[in-house]
Amino acid sequence: MQMYRVIIADSDESYRHSIWMILRDRYQVSIVSGELDAILALEAGSVDLLIYGAPGVGEGTIQFLRRIQETRRGLPILFLPEVIRYREIEEDVVDFVTDVLQKPFTPFQLIKAVSGILDKTKARASSRPGRGAGEVDRLYQRLIETRRFSERTRAAALRCSGHNAPVLLEGEVGTGKMLLARAIHHLGGKKGPFIRVDCRSAQADAIAVAHDEGGEEGTLYFYAVEAMSGALQQACIESLEEGMVKSGKKGARPLTMRIISATTGDLGERVIQGEFDEILYQVLRAGHVHLEPLRERAADMDKIVYQVVQELASRHGLEAKPFQSDVIRTLVKYYWPGNIKELQAVVARALANSAGPAVMSADIEFGFSVVAEKEARPVPPAGVGIDRPSEGGPRPPEPGPSPAATHLESLLAEIASSVKNPLVSLKTFVQLLGEKFDDPEFRDSFYRTVSSDVDRIDSLMDRLLHYVRSVDGEGEEMELGPEIEALVKTSIEKLTDEREITLEFTQELAGVRSESAGLKFAISGLLEDAIQASPERSTIRLIASRREIKGVDMVFVQFAYRLTPERAMGGMVEEGLDLKLATWLAERMGGRIRIEPVRDQEASLTIQWPIAG
Repeated sequence: MQMYRVIIADSDESYRHSIWMILRDRYQVSIVSGELDAILALEAGSVDLLIYGAPGVGEGTIQFLRRIQETRRGLPILFLPEVIRYREIEEDVVDFVTDVLQKPFTPFQLIKAVSGILDKTKARASSRPGRGAGEVDRLYQRLIETRRFSERTRAAALRCSGHNAPVLLEGEVGTGKMLLARAIHHLGGKKGPFIRVDCRSAQADAIAVAHDEGGEEGTLYFYAVEAMSGALQQACIESLEEGMVKSGKKGARPLTMRIISATTGDLGERVIQGEFDEILYQVLRAGHVHLEPLRERAADMDKIVYQVVQELASRHGLEAKPFQSDVIRTLVKYYWPGNIKELQAVVARALANSAGPAVMSADIEFGFSVVAEKEARPVPPAGVGIDRPSEGGPRPPEPGPSPAATHLESLLAEIASSVKNPLVSLKTFVQLLGEKFDDPEFRDSFYRTVSSDVDRIDSLMDRLLHYVRSVDGEGEEMELGPEIEALVKTSIEKLTDEREITLEFTQELAGVRSESAGLKFAISGLLEDAIQASPERSTIRLIASRREIKGVDMVFVQFAYRLTPERAMGGMVEEGLDLKLATWLAERMGGRIRIEPVRDQEASLTIQWPIAG
């Protein structure tokens, strides 16, 4: 019997050990602690499955999956996100992973997912030859011809695939912009790679870097183009107007890449408001494709559902059941803020939960709650809705949670995840205790993991209690310099390696009176976060100053440190629980925390805190 080799790369230590314990008797299992270790392990030998766990779907996750796709094309990947919602699973992630299993999961669910992937991989390897470029092109041609996209969208995409001019894709979240961009890339005969650039964190030399990475004959896909920095906009204008790339390792050379851009908003409106360069806007939309939201395609709903059912049945082994007519009417009435991606999630849940020969209304679950037909959110009438301003008046307010509610929801999700992960690990070990207690390796791992998980929960509770005291505490007079020095000294005493923490005062700071407990909590939390995110033998610099902003006396404490390669992959500092708590507290007190984009693995955060009196 073949012993498959499985690599586990999960950001959470509890899950890494739990998964290893569940699978070690069935497969040859190896554990790695981070993305770079996973890449090294994949390069070192043959691997049949990568199990990859991450807190969510950020830019670092996408970059890692894209790199795996480029170096180990076809490798099965089981993705384990901590929080799975249709808005968080971005379109390109689905292209890279074989299956998704939401945390927390039971040992049975994990075994079923892993065995299902490996069984299908073995069957495909023995019964089907590899796909060549021609077959890939035919697959995308069939995709364009399906009901996933409207006739107008399909026709526009096919026209754009016939030329090399820039193309702008406009559509809401989940309408399939990434998939359509890949189709245009393949149908246009591009032989080079499809390179995705997230404009929310891209540098000004993004085009040159893409060329250096071998993309001369490929496609550069600008995602979230509305978030382009001014420097990147100017660089794009120069390259596109002159047809030249003027920077990078290879010097000046012709621009031969195809440029496809995508936006979820109205880029023209941003031009009117002065937030996006008009010249670049006109250049990027030489070819233009609008992807209609799902709520505007009611007439095609039954055909779209049928297409999604067939795709899910083929990909996940679900039974391709028909949907009753009243179910289709329910789907038509729903507003679909997540569009096709949300529909896929709803259909997958319905197929998995349905016990009868057909999917009924009781099987439909929107988001996280089961919704009957009468509860489905109706489509707003013309002139009223999220993107339809009323005639003769201002745009109506967009429905949805307030920024404070969204922030609190994110904070609660982070806390729940931080508690749930170790508890799931403990539960997994307890479930296996009866049959594996005589195994010395299991007992050793059990005691070590349980002790570590209990310490993690205890530490989290201490931080939350400290946070509550900081929020409820009344301002007190304190000497800021000695207080920060004491915090730094405490952190240095906890270090177990050769890391250094330095403190510098650019101006005299004394007599600060305003929520000193809250400021101390924020500084200590960011110090702890910096220690966890920085490599050994590195330096964490704190620079404290005091100045006036718009008539308000403020304290500024900047944190500057180098990130580990894994933490730097996403281009932004990862917002863990300590950073979220500090941000929430700073905003509550009238301050803020400014986070700069990561540059050359260097992170920079600044606490801005008001001084009373």
